[in-house]
Amino acid sequence: MNKEYYHRCFNLIKKMKENSVAIMYSSPSLDINLEDVCLYKQDSNLFYFTGYLNNFLLFIVTKDSNSSSKVVFFTKNKDKDLYYNFHKFNFFNNFINVFFYDWEKIEFYLPYFILNKNCIYYSYSNYLNNDLLFFKSCYDISNLYKNSYFPEKIINLNILTNSIRMIKSKLEIKILRKSAYISSLAHLRAMKYCKIGIYEYNLENEILHEFYSHKCVFSAFKSIVASGKNGRQLHYSDNNFLLEDNDMVLVDSGCNYQGYTSDITRTYPVNKKFNIYQKKVYNLVLEVFCECLSLLRPGSSFGIINDKVIRMISIGLINLKIISVNLSVNDFIKQKLYKNFYMHNIGHWIGIDVHDVYYKYSNKNDIIFEPNMVITIEPGLYIPDTCENLFIFEPYKGINVRIEDTILITNNGYENLTSSVYKNIYDIENYMNE
Repeated sequence: MNKEYYHRCFNLIKKMKENSVAIMYSSPSLDINLEDVCLYKQDSNLFYFTGYLNNFLLFIVTKDSNSSSKVVFFTKNKDKDLYYNFHKFNFFNNFINVFFYDWEKIEFYLPYFILNKNCIYYSYSNYLNNDLLFFKSCYDISNLYKNSYFPEKIINLNILTNSIRMIKSKLEIKILRKSAYISSLAHLRAMKYCKIGIYEYNLENEILHEFYSHKCVFSAFKSIVASGKNGRQLHYSDNNFLLEDNDMVLVDSGCNYQGYTSDITRTYPVNKKFNIYQKKVYNLVLEVFCECLSLLRPGSSFGIINDKVIRMISIGLINLKIISVNLSVNDFIKQKLYKNFYMHNIGHWIGIDVHDVYYKYSNKNDIIFEPNMVITIEPGLYIPDTCENLFIFEPYKGINVRIEDTILITNNGYENLTSSVYKNIYDIENYMNE
């Protein structure tokens, strides 16, 4: 395992500018009250480069002008695995030097790693206290060390880590396959348990039961179990409605296994039998999903696939007479009326986080797929009760469908990691009624 972190750090150093430093804090623990704490979730970048799962770690990587580099750890308690991975085994014939310091010495030693560098790569956290601690140190350094210069630039570390984390290693793919397998079992369990008269949270409990039975303490995200009209709310999480006859239920969930996530969505009828209108909407989404898979290969992109999805959904809405509109398909798309029925993008990268990289620093649709990227594909169709300037036929109102799988991009195409969860109407009905 230690070689995995060697290569990750080495790839980071290759992307860093000469005479620069990268700084990452561990996530703090969150107190519920005076004695209890929430389940701890490590900062994703720090976990990626170190595998460290505990609080109180400052991780520093320097790239010096003389082409030598340092890896520095400030910890409260010297972690045996961390010490083993980074100290006992030297990086590439001592190309990278490793240092360990006590957490309490940060204020004293941090200036030596920041001063006279050309730039700082800093991993902005979701926790204000970490950022305040970092910027206070910067302020103190700039005032105390008058004969040295402070880096002119502070660059978000995600700009470097996005491209590194997008390409998964053999070990990461192995773990992701296991995560996908566990999530698949959970979805099949929920599908089998589904029936009239239970609550959405009962299905969620079945999913969590399967996660925990495979030692997955974390979910990738709060499970979405949305029956009936709740399915139109993309991030619905109340999960407290009664499952009623003639409704469909949209279940979007995934586990976190050894730090890596998966993501699956399935939609099926509460009474275990699709009616004719549910079938039409569902089969349209399934047709779109299958077309998406046919476009998955190195050289393709989310942008290319999403354009195809928008056209197929627009044609389907009109041809199936789900809506009545006095416009051509091209004008329907040009006016973006499809957004009333398809409100999200076609997918996202997945890995340590369920949305694995921070899109703010790149246009997701323009990034070209490469082998060993792991993504989701998730077309959906959500029929509202009313829509301005469009007539919606009554039997279709309130039908909401999404189908999502976790996909590995391969050298020649793709591998669907979650294909074992039934998608075909015939298979779903048979499985639910066995």
